Amino acid sequence: MNKILIGCAAALALGACASAGDLKVSLDSLVGQPVQRAVDRLGPPAAQSDDSDGGKTYVWESNYDVQYSTSQPTSTLGVKDPNDVAGATTPGAQATSSEATNYRCFVRVTTGGDGLIKTTAWGGNGDGCAAYASRLR
Repeated sequence: MNKILIGCAAALALGACASAGDLKVSLDSLVGQPVQRAVDRLGPPAAQSDDSDGGKTYVWESNYDVQYSTSQPTSTLGVKDPNDVAGATTPGAQATSSEATNYRCFVRVTTGGDGLIKTTAWGGNGDGCAAYASRLR
């Protein structure tokens, strides 16, 4: 249960309401627009290069791991210490697990010499791209 709650909280924080399909539709709608429109929504690109035809290629990317741990009691009853004459109990032992999830995404935009967007592309996983999809809505 803890894993589900942590996963949902992380998904909401990352804007997972936006899907990979939303990202494709939003990127497709940028074709023919000035590249500044993409920069305004996505922020400064991580990389930019000049193309041989006078245009440019812009790349936005993210790649990070989220690690979380969960623990659950192995017993809800507790354990009686046989040396304790007062009869106190101590909580059951804790079972702990740790997992990491990788979130990654790239968005690539190419322009012509006129600064208008010619093509768009993206790759990665849905959770990693959710933040970009959300910014483009």
